[in-house]
Amino acid sequence: MTSTVKSKNVVLYLLALLFIAPGVAAYLFFTHPQWLRAQAINKGNLLVPAVSVELANPKSKWQLVFWNPGVCEQACLSQLDKLGRIRLALGRHLYEVEEVLILPPGVKLSPEVAQLLQEQDMHYQNLSASKLPSSAQVYIANPDKFLILSYSPAAKPADIYKDLKHLLNAGKQSA
Repeated sequence: MTSTVKSKNVVLYLLALLFIAPGVAAYLFFTHPQWLRAQAINKGNLLVPAVSVELANPKSKWQLVFWNPGVCEQACLSQLDKLGRIRLALGRHLYEVEEVLILPPGVKLSPEVAQLLQEQDMHYQNLSASKLPSSAQVYIANPDKFLILSYSPAAKPADIYKDLKHLLNAGKQSA
C-alpha cells in the first residue's frame, strides 16, 4: 500500500511541477530580461528621433536614400548601383520603393551621371546638410519623409535588403 501512495505522490508532485514551472520561468524572465539575449531585428542604425527631411516624394513611397556630401564620382556610382540591385531584388515590391541621391547645395551632377540616373529611374536633389553627417551614408526613408534607418556605405546589401523587406511587409500588415 505504501508503494502505491508513494507513486501517487510522485505523480502529484510531477503534475504540480509541470503546471508551476512555466509560471516561475515566466516570472524570472520577466524580471531579468537580459537572460533572454534578444537579438535586434534591424541591421541598420535606428535614428531616434527620426530625421525629417524635405525629400521629393509625390507618390508616398519608401525610399532608399544615398547622401553624398561631395561630387558623385566612382564610389558614389558603385553605391548607387548597389542600391539599384537591392531595389531590383525586392521583386514585386520594386514599385513601392524609390532611390534618391542627395547632394549638398551647389554640387552639380555631370550630364553623364544625370543621364545614368534617369536611365535607372533614380532621382536626385540638393538638400541642406544641416541634419546629415559629413560623410556618405545610406538611409531608408519612410513615405512620410522621415529617415528612420542609416547604414555606412560599406554595409552589406543583404542587410539593407532585409530591413527594407521587413519594413515593406510590416507596412502592409498595419494597413
